[in-house]
Amino acid sequence: MSDTDLDDGELLARAREGDAPAFAVLVHRHAATLHAAASASSGSAAGASGAADAASGTTDAASDTADAASGTTDAAGDPGGGAAALTTVRRTFLRAMRRLDRADPTDVEGWLLEVQGTPLDADAAARAAPLASAELDELWRELAPRWPRGRRKRRLPRWIAQVALVLVLLALAVAVPYALLVTAVEEADPSPDPIAEVVGVPIVDDQFDLTFEDAGEDDAGEDDLDPGTDVDADGEEP
Repeated sequence: MSDTDLDDGELLARAREGDAPAFAVLVHRHAATLHAAASASSGSAAGASGAADAASGTTDAASDTADAASGTTDAAGDPGGGAAALTTVRRTFLRAMRRLDRADPTDVEGWLLEVQGTPLDADAAARAAPLASAELDELWRELAPRWPRGRRKRRLPRWIAQVALVLVLLALAVAVPYALLVTAVEEADPSPDPIAEVVGVPIVDDQFDLTFEDAGEDDAGEDDLDPGTDVDADGEEP
């Protein structure tokens, strides 16, 4: 049995488990109603979703839960299907369009106009155009956390990433010129000798050269004796 043979209640149960083809069949099956809701409020998906939620008088989760628990039945007579499934799919679809800022509501509404009343074959996923579109795949992946009692996927706000990028660029804009300036200064004016800075005068190696030749001549002049002077054994002159 293919997805096209299932009733709305069974398709809704599979869609809540993350089965994209099942949700695609529901969207195709009720495309006219979905398009009518999405076209409300001047064709704005966000406005249509807000109007639908406001008209229900309850929050998103509460309204979906109430729809699922309603007394309506689907074609097979199962409670919780039929109109309840259609209402849940419609609200989930519109909320996804509202939350995904990169999805163009105009394109989605045009797709709904094209598929409304179009029969589906056994390969529902292949017939569902958005499931084959890279831009719209994200739309379907975001639907599962939006079912009643489902956890909502937390996404990092885009403005935080943009602010972080700006801060990184500013840091690089300051650090790179500063590093280049320091390098240029060091190459143009090398650091002086630290010993010379302490002493206060430049150190010249010639100042420490001793003239041993002059000192040797003085010592030699004192030690030389007159060759004609006699010296006894004790070193005294007679």
